[in-house]
Amino acid sequence: MLQYVSDILKNFTPGQRVFVLVLILFSIIAVTVGPGLSDSFFPGKEDLIKSISEQKERIGELEKEIIDLKGQKSKNADECEGRVRSESIACTDAIIRRERQILEMLAILKNNMEAEDRILLSYTQDQMVIIDTTEGEVQKHQSIPMPTKDNSQSIDQISMIMGEIGGHIHIMESQKTPE
Repeated sequence: MLQYVSDILKNFTPGQRVFVLVLILFSIIAVTVGPGLSDSFFPGKEDLIKSISEQKERIGELEKEIIDLKGQKSKNADECEGRVRSESIACTDAIIRRERQILEMLAILKNNMEAEDRILLSYTQDQMVIIDTTEGEVQKHQSIPMPTKDNSQSIDQISMIMGEIGGHIHIMESQKTPE
């Protein structure tokens, strides 16, 4: 094999031979000195193992932190949900209170209208007598029935509205969630 190398080297000019020798010299230097140089530029196996173990520890710490944050998020969500529930209950209570006030006002209106109907009925049972007098003498006696006002339809409508409001109050109270 050396014979073939010597035949090949004979075909090179002296300048090419020097170049090949320099190239071989650099290759030998790179092979012998290379691992030491690479260790100085790149961390060794022990350094990589240490770095990996530190990264694993950091990952574990971050995972714990994530779990803690999820717990805090859950607590915050529970607090917000509780606040929404309490405000919703307060709002529902305010609506129920207002509807009860309206119900009371309608009851008063209905009672007044029923009382007015009773008064008008007593007047219509007695007829009004109109006497036309001219020059001090009674000329004519005329009996005219008193005009009546029928509140029964209005009373029925008010009763219906009162029933609807009462049903609405009952539904809202039954759907209200306890605190």
